[in-house]
Amino acid sequence: MSSLPEQTQLVRGLQAVTEDVFFAVAAAGRDDEDTLTALARRRSDVYERIVSGGSAVGVTVYREWMTGLAAAIAPICPPVWMPMAELVSGGLTLEGGVRGVRALFTTKPSEKKVEQVREVGSFAVRVLSTILSADGELDADESDLIAALVASLGLPREAETTLLSEAPVAPSELEPPVDLDVKLGRTLVDGAWRAAANDGIDPREDRAMTTIAARLGVRPEDVESSRAEARKAVDEQRDVGAAVIDAIRYLLVDEPDHALLLGKVAARLFLPRRHRLEPLSALHQRGTITLANRYRLPRPGQEVVLAASWLAALHTDPSTARRVPLLLRHEDIARDLRSDGTGAAVREKLDRIVESQLQLAVLAVGAST
Repeated sequence: MSSLPEQTQLVRGLQAVTEDVFFAVAAAGRDDEDTLTALARRRSDVYERIVSGGSAVGVTVYREWMTGLAAAIAPICPPVWMPMAELVSGGLTLEGGVRGVRALFTTKPSEKKVEQVREVGSFAVRVLSTILSADGELDADESDLIAALVASLGLPREAETTLLSEAPVAPSELEPPVDLDVKLGRTLVDGAWRAAANDGIDPREDRAMTTIAARLGVRPEDVESSRAEARKAVDEQRDVGAAVIDAIRYLLVDEPDHALLLGKVAARLFLPRRHRLEPLSALHQRGTITLANRYRLPRPGQEVVLAASWLAALHTDPSTARRVPLLLRHEDIARDLRSDGTGAAVREKLDRIVESQLQLAVLAVGAST
C-alpha cells in the first residue's frame, strides 16, 4: 500500500459504514452480527470508492440511499418495516445471485426465475400501491415504501422505472397472475395490511382489502387475522423506535445537529408513521432529555436501542477523549433500559464490524494503486 487515504476520505468512509450498519439494525430488528456483516460485505465497493476519493449517496438523500440498501439487503434480511418483506425473504428477488446447483455453472438466474420475480413482484407492487392510495393520493412516505419493495426485487432498471411510474389502480381492476396460489395470496394480504396499518387503517383501506382478498381467494377469517397481526406488529415497534430516538438525543446532547440528522432517519426506519409525531416533535425542539425508565423492552429491543445509538456516536468520528463521555452516556442508557452489561458487548461488536470494513476498504484501495 503506497499511501493512506486522506483523513477526510476516511471520515466519509466511516460515516458510510455506520449509516449502512444503522440501516441493517433497523432492517433486521436486532443487532445480529451475521446480518450486519453480510450487508457491509455487499457494500464493500461503496466503501472502497469513498476512501479512494469518490462519492456515494448518504442519508441526506434519503430515498436513493434507502433503496440502494433495500436492494443490497434483500437476499440477506429484507427490512421488517417494508410491506411485502415476507415475499422477498421467501426468494422473490433477483438480488444476491444464483443459489443451489445452478450456481455451479452460472451466476445468471434462470428465465423462469426472472419471469416469476417480474410477474409476482410487479403484482405485489400494484397491490401495495392500490392499498396505500385507497385513502387518498400517495405521499412521499408511501412512495418510499413502494420504492423499497421495487428495489428489493432486483429487476432491470427499465422494469423498475416502469413499475414506479405506474398509477395506482382500483382494487377491482387488479389482475392476479394466473398461477398465483392461495398461500401466496395470503402473504400478499399480510403485506398489504402491514402497509395500511403503518399510518392507521382507514375504512377505505378496509373496503379495498375486502375486494383484494376476494380476488386472491383468501378467506374472510384469514383476512381478519392478518389485519390484527399487522396492527399488533406496528404497535410493537412503537416503544423500540421511540427509545432509539431518545437514546440518540441523550447520547448526542452536545451535538444537536447530528442528533437531528440521525434522529430523523431513525424515525423513518424504526418507527411506523402513526407513532412518529411525538418523538419527532421532541427531536426538533432540541431540548435536553432525562432518562426516566420510560421503556420496558425485551432483550432484543434493548440491544437494538443500544446498537443504533452507538452507531450514531461512531458516525461523529469521536476522538479517544470524546469517546469517554459518549461511553458513559451509553452506559446510562443501558442502565435505564435495565440492560447493565449489554452496552459493552454491543460497543465491542459494532467497533469491530465498522473498523474491519474500513480496514478492508483501505487495503483494497492500496492494493489497486
